[in-house]
Amino acid sequence: MRIPDRATRDSRRCRSMVWILLLAVASCLACGPRQLSHRRPKLVVLISLDTFRADLLAMRQPDGTPRLPNLAKLAAESLRFDDAMATMAYTLPSHMTMLTGLHHESHYVVTEKSRLAPTLPTLGEGMRAAGFKTVGIFTSHFLKAAFGFDRGFDVWRELPVGLTCAERVSREAIAEIDLASAESRPLFLFVHYFESHSDFDAEGNKLPYYSPADRRRDLIVKEGDLCDELARCATERLLSADREKRPEPPERLALFHDLYTRGAVELDAWLGELFSALKDRDLWEDSLLVLTADHGEEFREHGMFLHSQVFKESLRVPLLLHWPARRSPGVDRNLIGLESVAPSLLRAVGATPPALMEARDLLAPLPLGEGGVIHVSQDKLFRTRFGLRTERYLLVWDFSDSSSQLFDRETDPGESRNLAASRPELVAELRSRLFSALRHYRRIRPELSQASEEIFSEKERQTLRSLGYL
Repeated sequence: MRIPDRATRDSRRCRSMVWILLLAVASCLACGPRQLSHRRPKLVVLISLDTFRADLLAMRQPDGTPRLPNLAKLAAESLRFDDAMATMAYTLPSHMTMLTGLHHESHYVVTEKSRLAPTLPTLGEGMRAAGFKTVGIFTSHFLKAAFGFDRGFDVWRELPVGLTCAERVSREAIAEIDLASAESRPLFLFVHYFESHSDFDAEGNKLPYYSPADRRRDLIVKEGDLCDELARCATERLLSADREKRPEPPERLALFHDLYTRGAVELDAWLGELFSALKDRDLWEDSLLVLTADHGEEFREHGMFLHSQVFKESLRVPLLLHWPARRSPGVDRNLIGLESVAPSLLRAVGATPPALMEARDLLAPLPLGEGGVIHVSQDKLFRTRFGLRTERYLLVWDFSDSSSQLFDRETDPGESRNLAASRPELVAELRSRLFSALRHYRRIRPELSQASEEIFSEKERQTLRSLGYL
C-alpha cells in the first residue's frame, strides 16, 4: 500500500473541505420550490460508448426498423442533444473532460505521462460528497487510476479488454446496482464500453472492426482478405493505409463501415440487458441515466481512418439524458460539449458544482442559438491544429503555418467546402475568438509536471500500439 505524502494529504483535505462547503450551500437551497417538487435520484448512471459516432443512432434496416433498437428506444424516450461534441478524438483527454467538467486545455491530461492536478475537482468527488456510493467500470487502459480517474470513486475497476467485452461490462454493472440496493445506498455508476472501437490483432483476429461471428453470417468476406499486401491486419491495416496514403475503393470503405456498425449492434444488445435490468428492478423511471461517447470514427470523409481530426465524424457524439421523473423527451439542437456532463449530474443530485465547472447545465432549457456558444477542439495527431465551432461555422486553424479552413455547417453539414479564401473577415473574427478561448482555458490550467513513472505494462503497451495509440 502506498502512503500519500503530506502534500497529497493536505490537498485531499482541502478538496474535501471545498465539497463540504458546496454541499452545505446545496442543502440551504434544498428548501426552494424546485427542490421540493423533485426528489433527487437514488441511481445515477453515466454510460460512455468508446468510439461511437452520433449518426449510428439513426441507422435503419432495409425495412425501416432501427438497427440499434435499444439505443433508438432510449433516444426516443430521452432528452437528445443533437449537436454534442468532444474536444479531442482521444479516449484519455475526452474522458477526463467528461469526469471533471473541464476542457482538455484546462485539465491538460493529454499524454500518457499526464496526471490530473490534485487541485482540480472531479465528478466522483462531488457525487461521493453528496452521499453516493461511487463505482466505475471501464475497459480501456487509458482510463487507469494512475491518470487520476479514480479520484472520488469507492470502486474503480478495469475489466480485461478483449475482442468482445460488452457482456462482462453489463453484468458487472448490474451486480453493482444490486449490491448498492442491498446496502440501501444511492449509487453513482460510471460504465465504459469498448465494442465499437477498432480491434487489435488478438486471438487470431484479422478484422479492423470485430463482432461475434453470428453478427457476420450474411457477410461474404474472408478475414484475411482485409489484410494488406504486407499481411498487416486489424487496426494496423487502417493505420498503414493512412501512413502510406493508399486510396481505398468505395466498396472497401463501405465494408469497413459495415463491420464497424456490426460491433455497435453487438453493443446495443448488451446495453439492452442493462436497460432491462433497471426496468425489472423498478429503477427505470426514477433513475437518471446519461449516455454519451468519447469521440466518433472516420472513414476517409476527410482523408483518414480511425479518429484524430477536428471534423464532425470524429467529434460529434450521442448525448442522451433519460430522467422521466424530471425531464420529458425532446431534442435540443444547441451546440454543446462534453464539459456539461459533470456539472449537470452534480446539479441533478442537489450539489453545487465548483466554479471551474462553468459549462451549461443540460437540465436547463436553452433557446436554439442563444448566447453565442462556441466549441473548441484540437487534432489528436497534429497538436498545433485547432477547430472552433459556432452554431453556424467551423474554423480549422493551424498555428504551425497560420493556415485556415472555413466551413458553413448549415449549408455544408459534411464540412467539405472550404470558404476561407472568400471570407477573410469571418476567418479573422473566428480566429480571434479561438485565441481568446484558449487563453481562458489555459488560465484555469494549474501548474503541471509530467510524471516519470510508467503507467502501462509492456503487455498493455503492445495492446495500445496495436490499437494505434502509441
